[in-house]
Amino acid sequence: MDRGTLLRIGGLVVGFFLLGQAARAVADGELVLAALGAVIGIAVLLTAFQFD
Repeated sequence: MDRGTLLRIGGLVVGFFLLGQAARAVADGELVLAALGAVIGIAVLLTAFQFD
């Protein structure tokens, strides 16, 4: 595996983990934490798809 593939896989794992944590925060009623987690998770996912 090259560096780009590893970064993409890592970014996907971290991005989906952060989105999952944001969903869990919504269930707990912590909307500010959920919004922050969702924004960071989406940013990580978008960045992961830009590596070549």
